[in-house]
Amino acid sequence: MSIRRSLSLLAAAAVLAIIAGGIYAFRNRPVDVSIAPLESNVPIQVFGLGTVEARIITGIGFELNATLAELDADHGDLVKRGDVLARADAAEQEARVARVTASVHVAEAAL
Repeated sequence: MSIRRSLSLLAAAAVLAIIAGGIYAFRNRPVDVSIAPLESNVPIQVFGLGTVEARIITGIGFELNATLAELDADHGDLVKRGDVLARADAAEQEARVARVTASVHVAEAAL
């Protein structure tokens, strides 16, 4: 092998090493990162899934036995004090009052 050929191969190897080093440096260069400014009044929000249950559970009902005529509230509805939740059918109670009133009139007539 001649000296000239050896120098040519050495120069070619040096050029290839320089090219490989340039490619490596180009691919592994640092990435520019911009940093957002700090916001001091960021609202804190928390989201979650779950079930909300009442702290106090109260049983409600009518003081008399009657048929339910109207239901104005359902499970999960927001109600306030004084809201009408249900209405009873008054026909049965009105008939009972009429029977008692009639028996009072019969008793008064018998006196």
